[in-house]
Amino acid sequence: SRRIDNYVYLVTSYNPYVELPYAYAENDEQRLANYEYLQTVSMSDLMPDIRINGVGSDLNEPDECLIPELATAADGYANLLTVTRINVEQIEDIASVCMSTYADISYMSTESLYLAGHLNEGLSLHKIDVATQFDYAASGEVVGSLWGRDGSPQLRMSEYQGFLRIVTSSWNGNGPEHTLSVLQQNGDSLDVVAQLPNQNQPAAIGKPNEDIFAVRFMGEQAYIVTFERIDPLYVIDLSDNTAPYVAGELEIPGFSSYLHPLDNGYLLGV
Repeated sequence: SRRIDNYVYLVTSYNPYVELPYAYAENDEQRLANYEYLQTVSMSDLMPDIRINGVGSDLNEPDECLIPELATAADGYANLLTVTRINVEQIEDIASVCMSTYADISYMSTESLYLAGHLNEGLSLHKIDVATQFDYAASGEVVGSLWGRDGSPQLRMSEYQGFLRIVTSSWNGNGPEHTLSVLQQNGDSLDVVAQLPNQNQPAAIGKPNEDIFAVRFMGEQAYIVTFERIDPLYVIDLSDNTAPYVAGELEIPGFSSYLHPLDNGYLLGV
């Protein structure tokens, strides 16, 4: 949940449930009976509910829920993901965006809300516009994961001047590999416009076997702490979103798991 001005934004996940005649169908006759029973269930009955002052109603209409563009009748997700906007000054002013998809992390700026879901070796991303019309905007994907060694995403996403910056990690036999990706909306697609490392900047983020322990984006800079036995702090210049580069690094004992900007131009590492 987040609040911007008078609006509270809630991201909720809902699994529709139908009590079938045969919970564990053992033969074709029972499977057919379950299928025929499902045909009698109204789509409206599968929608999540919202109650205002004790009066309940559907949070979404079935035809308002988005599904993947290439989805067929034979695939999909078992859950509905809903972003709901509630006006705390006028409680009846409620709107929602419903999607048949999966996500486990959300990030919000004052302009957009991003939903990220870990699927296989990649990360799916969905952008919701909250600045103009409050609606689905675009989707994309990057390789790697947002999870760190401590099980937290560590502030790895940031939006700045319309660009989404994200730090992901991939693991293979040679240890973790870290990537900074910059994405920009192009129609209904989130396209990767730059990555680090790249052909012109091939140096890895972190030394061999070093995991990421802290990330902080501040305007046109990104700060990344990696660690195995000593603590390198990397400063990445993002003044040109299409050509990021490592502007500097500092090695000190120990490691920081949280970075916080100070008004005097210093960076506090805890």
